Amino acid sequence: MSKLPATTRTLVAPKKCLPAEYTVIEQPIPKITKPNQLLLRMKAVAINTGETQFASGQFDLLYKASNFPIPFGIEGSGVVVEIGPAVTEFKVGDAVYGMEFEKPHLSRPPAAWASTYAVTEPQFLHKKPDHVSFEEAAAVPALAVTAYQSIKRGLQLQGRDSLAGQTVYIPAALSASGNTAIQIARNYFGAEKIISTVSTPKMGLVEEYLPGMVTQLYDYKTQDIVKLIGRGTARSQSSMFAHINPFTGSSPVEEQFLLEMTIKITTAIISSSFGVRHGSSSSGCAGSTITCTGSGIGS
Repeated sequence: MSKLPATTRTLVAPKKCLPAEYTVIEQPIPKITKPNQLLLRMKAVAINTGETQFASGQFDLLYKASNFPIPFGIEGSGVVVEIGPAVTEFKVGDAVYGMEFEKPHLSRPPAAWASTYAVTEPQFLHKKPDHVSFEEAAAVPALAVTAYQSIKRGLQLQGRDSLAGQTVYIPAALSASGNTAIQIARNYFGAEKIISTVSTPKMGLVEEYLPGMVTQLYDYKTQDIVKLIGRGTARSQSSMFAHINPFTGSSPVEEQFLLEMTIKITTAIISSSFGVRHGSSSSGCAGSTITCTGSGIGS
C-alpha cells in the first residue's frame, strides 16, 4: 500500500450558515485510535438534508451547534486503506458504502465523511456491489432508510405488512426521499397505484426518471391537490419541514392544517413515528391511501 498523505481535505460549515458559505479546510489525516476502527479513502459522499438544516440553525430548538467548524458527511462510499486489529468484516482494498448514524441522534462526534479520508467502524458499512457505482452507493443509505421506515411504520400501525392493492400518496416525486419512497412502495411493498406531485417545469421529467412508477401526477403549482385527491383520505405524522418549506415540492397546505401540523413538529422529529389511517379515496383512487412525506428541493 502506498504511503498515506499527512493531511486530508474536509468540507465544513465555518459558522452557522447556508451552503453558499461552506468551505474546504485541510487538516491532519484522521488516525485509527481504537481496535474496531478502519480508515477509508472516500470516493463519493452524499450531503444529507438534516446536516444542512443543522448547520443553518434550523435544529437549534433541539440541539444548538456550538463547536464550529462543523464537518459534513454521514453517508458515502470509499475504499478501505487501513484496519484496526479487531476488524474482521473488511480487509484493505474492499469497496464499501454506508452511513454513520446511531441513536440517540448526535450522540457521536460528526462523522466527517465529506473528506478525502475518514475513520469509521464496521457496524456502519456494507460491501459495495460490483454493479453499483460509488456515486450510486453513496446516495442510497439515508434515503432508503427514510423511505423504508416511513412505509413500514405506517403498515405496522395498520397491522399489515404489504401495500398490495393500495393507492399511496407520496408528494414531491423528484425530491430525494420522494423518488426513493415511490420506488420502494412499488417494488418492495407492492403498491398498486402511486399519486405524486411536482412543479410545472418538471411534469415531463417524472416518467423519464421514474418510468411506469407514478399512476397519477399533479402540478402542485396550478392544481388544488387536496381537492383532487380528497380531504381526509390520507394522514401522516412525519417531519413537517417538507410542508413548511415552500421549496420542497409538497402541495399547498391550508393555514389551519399547517398550524395543526406545526404543533406536531417536535414530537415528529424526536419519535420519527409515522401514523396512518384508512379513508375513502377520490379521483379514481380505490382503496385506502397512505401518505409519505417527500423532502428536498428536487421536486
